[in-house]
Amino acid sequence: SPSLDQWSLVQAMVAWAVGYFLYDILLYSTVARHHGFVDWVHHILVFVFCLTALYQGTMLYGPIAIQTNELSTPLLHLTWFIQKYRLNGMLSDHWGKSLETFSQLTFAAAFVLFRVIFNTLILLFGVHIWFLLDWNTWFLIGCGRLPVWLTSLTAVDFVLFIALQYYWFWAIARQLLALMLPHPVITK
Repeated sequence: SPSLDQWSLVQAMVAWAVGYFLYDILLYSTVARHHGFVDWVHHILVFVFCLTALYQGTMLYGPIAIQTNELSTPLLHLTWFIQKYRLNGMLSDHWGKSLETFSQLTFAAAFVLFRVIFNTLILLFGVHIWFLLDWNTWFLIGCGRLPVWLTSLTAVDFVLFIALQYYWFWAIARQLLALMLPHPVITK
């Protein structure tokens, strides 16, 4: 079992996740109109899940696992900034293209690790618990103390979220393949 110091760190990390998702909800509601309704609902569900887990002091590792997905996001933002700097002439074409390629590859690797592999492992763990009806583990990780409606909505949301990660993975892989494969030269 975790020590008091470890438990305080876990609670602080979950409190940070609550703040992160609250910020995203407010941002999605006001400024970032390019995000859809599904993104907004997903962030509300995760926010409620994290807040409930923090309030009840149960299943605190779930919000930390969810927040792990965001470790790839700064690399996505870095790629965006490099593209803008390169297109505005603030980076030389040679260095700009090299940095852009490096940031895209680093983002893709982090995306695969944190959003595809990690989430798949979490999903397999959940399926294992559910289909084996391993209720001791279910209660040990704290799910038994969360409201059934919240656990159910979070499970459905998580499955849809993983499906979206696989779709994004396919889109990222296609973009990287286009970047890496030589383009045919058309001559007349």
